[in-house]
Amino acid sequence: MFAIDPGAEMLRAACASLVEFANIEFAQATFETWSGKPASFRLIIAAQSWHWIEPQLRYVKAAELLSPSGSLAVFGHVPVGLPAALREPFRQAFLRHVGAWGRPPEAWYLPDGPFEKWFDESGLFGPVEHRSYPWQWRHNASSYVDFLRTRSDLRMLGAATREALLEEIAVAIGDHGGTFEVDYQTHLYIARCVHRH
Repeated sequence: MFAIDPGAEMLRAACASLVEFANIEFAQATFETWSGKPASFRLIIAAQSWHWIEPQLRYVKAAELLSPSGSLAVFGHVPVGLPAALREPFRQAFLRHVGAWGRPPEAWYLPDGPFEKWFDESGLFGPVEHRSYPWQWRHNASSYVDFLRTRSDLRMLGAATREALLEEIAVAIGDHGGTFEVDYQTHLYIARCVHRH
């Protein structure tokens, strides 16, 4: 097994979490720049990352790396529900500090997003199979703020704006019991490669 990520911190976390699996190799690289042996993988998995890869390259390179009838699996986790007591305080905080409130960036992975269409448009993969897995993530103020710091849309905000937003979010959580659960869905899209090398 082989895993790549452009972030050194992410790779350190992966190595620490998977230390008992001796058969995993790690490389710090983007999918675009990494050079793998053609037709050498039976399965390529992209976890919450496929939308970042260069559109003209992602399916072409995946098809080149996959063995005949190998599969590409793309998945992402999407928050789909906050507790009713927190929805309005969160919405007001985002409107005050960001000027917008709507679907999260992860909504790309919902069935009405672009992933199935992208597979089809590439012409390199067979029919796409979609699966959805519901789950819940329990948070307190600290863990939720730490999570929000990782979101790409919030990382692009100015530091002062981001910190003011996160402070207001933490206060809202504290005012409504201190812990809560977010409803999530993991959406998986998988298809076999039909490209002939």
